[in-house]
Amino acid sequence: EGLAETLSLLAAAAETDEALYFFRLALFHEDMHGEAGIYMAQALDIPLPESLLAPPAAVAEVRTLEFAAQPWTLGWRGDGFAFDNELAPHEVAVAAFEIDSEVISWRRYLPFVEQGGAAPPRYLRRQGDRWQLRGFGQWQDLPLDTPATHLTLNEAEAWCRWAGRRLPSEVEWEMAAMTRPEFRWGQVWEWTASR
Repeated sequence: EGLAETLSLLAAAAETDEALYFFRLALFHEDMHGEAGIYMAQALDIPLPESLLAPPAAVAEVRTLEFAAQPWTLGWRGDGFAFDNELAPHEVAVAAFEIDSEVISWRRYLPFVEQGGAAPPRYLRRQGDRWQLRGFGQWQDLPLDTPATHLTLNEAEAWCRWAGRRLPSEVEWEMAAMTRPEFRWGQVWEWTASR
């Protein structure tokens, strides 16, 4: 009954950002719950049906993207939907920086583990000469060229120190995502150095 009422209200709503705001907010909010549910299923070792899981996309060849020092407007500006914590745009001075074009793959992360930089995450194990991943309740061979997932902030920062890298700030990440098509984002949740 609630769904039918909501769809009726949506059908009668004007096709404007203002009229559709709360419908979009509810949709994105539900998407976040779906993502959190899948993340928690992995963390709690709960099996999920294959139909809910997309196969991981391979990480492409990593390139270093360079950015000159420049001002950047952080926060939402313009039309369309934005969460309340994305509002109040403000200019930020950004120093020159570099960022990788791709997220870190298991192939890049595992040498850090093998050299004693960190213990393997609890859902990884070594079986002879190969690594396995426990994904949603079952062990499977780890595809090395897929994004390293479910790493903690501490693990990500430790890898960065080991590799002579650092996590990007929120503004650096946003600049790359908004201006460089070769910066591939959105495959996995990504850490930044900012709160």
